[in-house]
Amino acid sequence: MVRMKFPGKSERLAEFIGIMMGDGYNTYGETSVAGNSETDRAYLLNYVSPMIEELFGIRPKTIFRKDQKTMYLKVTCIAFCKFLGTLGLPIGPKKQLEIPKWILKNEKFMKSFLRGLVDTDGSLAIKRKYRRDPYYPVINIHTKHGGFAKQIAEWLEKQNFRLWCGPEVHKGRAGYRTTIVHRVQLSGDKALGLWIDNIGFSNPHNIEKVERLKNGANGI
Repeated sequence: MVRMKFPGKSERLAEFIGIMMGDGYNTYGETSVAGNSETDRAYLLNYVSPMIEELFGIRPKTIFRKDQKTMYLKVTCIAFCKFLGTLGLPIGPKKQLEIPKWILKNEKFMKSFLRGLVDTDGSLAIKRKYRRDPYYPVINIHTKHGGFAKQIAEWLEKQNFRLWCGPEVHKGRAGYRTTIVHRVQLSGDKALGLWIDNIGFSNPHNIEKVERLKNGANGI
């Protein structure tokens, strides 16, 4: 029987908490990270799964949902769930997200945390804007939690990022209720360059987008 490890606070652990606050779910008896089985497959299998094993000594189970193009890394361990709770990750539904203080007070931890968050629940899009071909990079972080978005935006602004942060009304389809989502948006080559230099990406899907943009545009 493999004994779980309880790692000390580190950049690697902060990145994992960012991943969990992005596309993770932590409840008694089961902890999971979800992703798209096509675009996130390499990231989850070759990066996140080894990270879990390195940090905690646990090898997660991989589950594919072909009907939804979704995959999950799952750990069934109450001690794992409880330990993540002590690090500031909610146990159960994410009713109120906030950045754990041990991460927020440490610049290196924050950079790692944000990398994990954007690689899972954020997005890097290359938009057309004023041209026919895509050229304009936009990094977005969406969350249902206004205070969480504000924490992220305020920290990024202190790091000299220019951004937009605010609520958006998402109208549901027939039969679905309207929801309010809070967005942090960083736009343009300068913002992407600052992100790459200071935070970076670990998800190959995002790294490939950056490489394609470099090959087709200057100033990155």
